[in-house]
Amino acid sequence: MKYLLIVLCLFLFSCDSGSDDITEPFLTSVCGYDDFEYLSGCGSISQGCSAYGVEGLAVIADGYCVMAGYTNAVSYDSITVGPVQNVLNIGCDSFEANPDYYSCDNVEYCNGSGAWGIGGGDWPVISNLVCE
Repeated sequence: MKYLLIVLCLFLFSCDSGSDDITEPFLTSVCGYDDFEYLSGCGSISQGCSAYGVEGLAVIADGYCVMAGYTNAVSYDSITVGPVQNVLNIGCDSFEANPDYYSCDNVEYCNGSGAWGIGGGDWPVISNLVCE
């Protein structure tokens, strides 16, 4: 009888998930980098990068998620005012930042320290990226 009660108690407690509030963790590591605060697209105007605007962030967010081992982005915050620091770039030139060629080999701090000017919203960054 004791054995049956123990099993029943364990079953009840293991089935109780507590809360229905499921919170997903933010992406904190991608391609070996875990010290970034923000994520961005192409990182160097001098290397032919074009402004991608807020509308380009969805593809960029999905790219980071895929490179981190997930399927796609679920949510993120877009930052359109700056400047900001510790911005990791998905590529440093127009070839590397092309979604067809996204690769961990191209992800880096294109501006050295990761300093980033938002450019009036033309070069927004991603924070709080959640992937699934």
